[in-house]
Amino acid sequence: MRSGNHLSRFPYALAGTLILFGGPALAEPPPGQPAPATRPSRVPLAQALTGAAKDDYETGRLLYSDGDFRGARFKFQHAHELSGDPRLIWNIAACEKKLRRYASVLLLLERYQRDAGPLLTDVERQATTSLIGEVKKLVSRLAVTVDQDGAEIFVDDEAIGTSPLPGPVLVDIGTRRIRVAKPGFKEYVRTEQVAGATEVSVAASLEELSRSGWLVVEAGAGDTIAVDGRVVARGRWSGALARGPHGLRVTAPGRVAYQADVFIEEERTHRLAVTLSPVVQPGGLGTTWLWIGGGALVAGAAVGSYFLFRPKDPTTLRGIMGTVTLSSDLSGVRIEVSP
Repeated sequence: MRSGNHLSRFPYALAGTLILFGGPALAEPPPGQPAPATRPSRVPLAQALTGAAKDDYETGRLLYSDGDFRGARFKFQHAHELSGDPRLIWNIAACEKKLRRYASVLLLLERYQRDAGPLLTDVERQATTSLIGEVKKLVSRLAVTVDQDGAEIFVDDEAIGTSPLPGPVLVDIGTRRIRVAKPGFKEYVRTEQVAGATEVSVAASLEELSRSGWLVVEAGAGDTIAVDGRVVARGRWSGALARGPHGLRVTAPGRVAYQADVFIEEERTHRLAVTLSPVVQPGGLGTTWLWIGGGALVAGAAVGSYFLFRPKDPTTLRGIMGTVTLSSDLSGVRIEVSP
């Protein structure tokens, strides 16, 4: 990212020297420095390359002249892969400089200095060293530590590695977004303002995702509420339950018992309002009968299995055993049993 303060002080070395390598000269020497009297014998880059590498190189020069620095970088990179000529690393760095990716420029210049060593004159070597020093003012070293191994680390949505990182990474000046992600944990995101020539440290602590949901049951005053066969409250109960199906039963003397299997989702709140009906013995029969959804005849209790996360539209059932309202924070299901 550009920084007006840095670029206003951009030295000649970075603004002018980092030009394309095309002939026998690596770059023009800075003002006031004479050209070297002697230099290693070498064939100009344009003549040294052949075949596809030369074609890519020539296309890269055209793209660079036309302002397509991304395309030029790709062509120079491919030409380097085909030929291995280290002078092409300089051209790749020139493209990265135009794209304002200074961390990449620095790494490329350091690599160029190593790989092209025998080809460099003293003046060229000094100019490259000076240029590296100027680019270092535009980057910082970022150290990211994570309290969980195996987490992916991103800077501006570009993956830089998996925790633990082997060491700090170089980042450009400006606003940088650091993101850490690992399955089963909440994503960690932090924004850092990078001034350049500094050390930046980020310690990410990942919070494990909850594997439970929340169930709220509202029944009549004095009604006994049991979850998974254990009495938990009377009248009203709320609590965390592990993901999956759980048995719910609500009872009261002289009332028809209610029971259901409730499926709990992670990090969701599910609510049930249960109203029990009095026991009715129509026609002298000693048992209450209820038709449930399409012909199943159940005696003595309201029985159901409800998956709260699926229905979008409320569903209503009516019978003779009371009123039951079933809903969740994602969808609503209403079951009414009317006398």
